[in-house]
Amino acid sequence: MASNKTYNFHSEWEHDYFFTEVNGKSICLLCKASVALAKKGNKVQQLKNLLLTQPKMFTRPAEKNIATTVASYRVSQVIARCKKPFEDGEMIKESFLEATDSLFDHFKNKSEIISAINSLQLSARTVTRRVEVIVDLTDTSKLAMFVRMVFSDFEVKEELVKIIPLKGHTRGEDIYSKLFVERIPVSKFFSYHCIIHQQALCAKFLNMNDVMKTVIKIVNKIRAHALQRILFRELIEELEIQHGELPFHTEVRWLSKGKVLYRFNQLLPAILTFLKERNEETFVGILKDLNWLQDFAFLVDITEKLNDLNLKLQGKDKHILEMISEVKAFSEKLTLWEKNVMREELKHFPTLNKQIETAEIPYERERFFKIITSLKEEFEKRFSDFKRIELVCQFVLFPLSNINVEVSALIEKEFHKDPSSVELELISLRNDLAVKSVADPINLWPVVPNEKYPHLISVAQQKEYRTRLTDDHLDSCIRLGVTNYSPDFKKIVDESECQVSH
Repeated sequence: MASNKTYNFHSEWEHDYFFTEVNGKSICLLCKASVALAKKGNKVQQLKNLLLTQPKMFTRPAEKNIATTVASYRVSQVIARCKKPFEDGEMIKESFLEATDSLFDHFKNKSEIISAINSLQLSARTVTRRVEVIVDLTDTSKLAMFVRMVFSDFEVKEELVKIIPLKGHTRGEDIYSKLFVERIPVSKFFSYHCIIHQQALCAKFLNMNDVMKTVIKIVNKIRAHALQRILFRELIEELEIQHGELPFHTEVRWLSKGKVLYRFNQLLPAILTFLKERNEETFVGILKDLNWLQDFAFLVDITEKLNDLNLKLQGKDKHILEMISEVKAFSEKLTLWEKNVMREELKHFPTLNKQIETAEIPYERERFFKIITSLKEEFEKRFSDFKRIELVCQFVLFPLSNINVEVSALIEKEFHKDPSSVELELISLRNDLAVKSVADPINLWPVVPNEKYPHLISVAQQKEYRTRLTDDHLDSCIRLGVTNYSPDFKKIVDESECQVSH
């Protein structure tokens, strides 16, 4: 008969095997499990078992996050292949959740399935990024060429002609050389520089890079780390601020700069509090600098005005004359704002005005005046092409208006038409009672007889409904829509180094 043995807990086991004694029981300090007998062998075996399973606590969330990201890529590919709007991602996710209630009603892991679908990232912005990554195989820029055709009855149709790869640089001369290789009659084009890109280039002459760089550094510091972002979001909720979180700034898209500055200004008190709590003394010092805050306030106001202009220049079926009008009006507004800042009449600069009223430092009128003057000069320089085509555009849109026959000289120069014939047609059209009696002043050209006004009709067909902006992601969608290639989603996700959400 085996003798009864008494096993006592040894204090060194706490250091050697991570066990401690609580109320006579041996408790594991790692998993909080207890063992039946206070034997050394039991401690060793328990520790071995725990160390074998413990890594799964860290790898399981990462694996789940990778699976969710791969699923997001797959859904994004389907959206692009079916040529659906990127916004449909949210609708697809909602459909998944609705179907889950019925399809998985008797499944034991129904809650896990719902949780996985809820973690699926399918916002319009996320789908956009996924599509860009999927098709970014060769890192080659593409030139999407559209033709907008105006027929004899002035019916307008638009078609995609070709997508041309641009290897290396994407300068104007590179585009020209590609068009030349494709045997496109470039000499017949009526050209002017991309209007919206010109406006964005003008905005870069604000000479306030030091302010913008500081804002971007702070935004990236808060947003680049998941935990920091969550803590900042919690702070916003505690302060009951309704402006959401900070957006990332993207250099490629000018509009993002204005959005970042606007949101940064709205969240400035919360940002300052957040940085103080984390002992970011350098950034705190900058955000308390009244001179920096004055420059920042001015930058917020001026970029908001530039953003407003940018949006007005975009959209479908924009006439060139509408764009010319917006740019000319903005140039005149700059003249007004020059006077405003010199007189300290800041009704058009609300953020700056508020800062001036609360700050105890001199108002830098000369500095802001020079910035606006520089911006105005840059606008006039970059949009100088508009002056040579404005009168012709005005005539095409309003042919019965009282335009001087000198427009014929411009038509000769830009469209290579016989000036004497154009002059006579202009006079005849302005006095053509038959056309005036049946025509809509805004939509006159469809009733103007081609045999009587061949030169003017030709000019109108070249100028009417000029080109507009195309979708930045057009090529991505087309490639996904027609390709038989299936991306290696696992490789894409591995290269993106997914982080587990906290």
